[in-house]
Amino acid sequence: MEVENKVVVISGSSRGIGRAIAIALAREGSKVVINYCRNKKKAEETLNVVKEIGAEAIIVKADVSDSSQCQELINKAVEAFNTVHILVHNAGVYSKKPVLEMSLEEWDRIIKVHLYGAFYLVKYALPYMVKNSEGAIITISSQIGLRPRAELTHYSSAKAALIAFTKALALELAPYNIRANTVAPGPIYTDLLMSIYGSEEAIRERGKRVPIGRVGKPEEVAEAVLSLIKNDFITGAVLVVDGGSIL
Repeated sequence: MEVENKVVVISGSSRGIGRAIAIALAREGSKVVINYCRNKKKAEETLNVVKEIGAEAIIVKADVSDSSQCQELINKAVEAFNTVHILVHNAGVYSKKPVLEMSLEEWDRIIKVHLYGAFYLVKYALPYMVKNSEGAIITISSQIGLRPRAELTHYSSAKAALIAFTKALALELAPYNIRANTVAPGPIYTDLLMSIYGSEEAIRERGKRVPIGRVGKPEEVAEAVLSLIKNDFITGAVLVVDGGSIL
């Protein structure tokens, strides 16, 4: 798929991986819908960068765990740019908790943002892709969706389910010329990774356990996303971007 002048909605794109994806697509000439849930300032900063590149863009506040807000996100994208060609579901939340201590609310929040959010956004964006007779859907899973970890049962489950959801979509939507793929990052230098490890030194130490010898960059994930969007013969794939750490 050529991405120039295509309309792309990216959930959770005010910072980190989502921001890098928005900037990468803007540089290719896409019309970008930047989504945030809480940090409007960061969303506006991303919007400014995208506009400086010369791309058309808007920002939309929406909590993707809520179906009505997802519908409004897609509606605002269509109001601004008439349609949706590309959907990237990147929004995510993270917490670490043993099952014995995990509340129902903590379980629900993780599952709803990652998995329900994907379903809601696809449900509302899909009619426009069908009408266009083309579309690309990218979900951002995680290495942990392929290699689950203790005290991350909710996160592991959500990310694994996201992979299965995307593969099923790929089968179902192929007759409409709509492709669905997943990117599964490993440790990527973002605000989230900093919140987990707490310092630059700790992140460097984490990077030493990666075969490549460092943690990844958001831009490297964005490059993977862009390659999956552009290649019309890839669907149902899971592209691991982790420096070999899953090995």
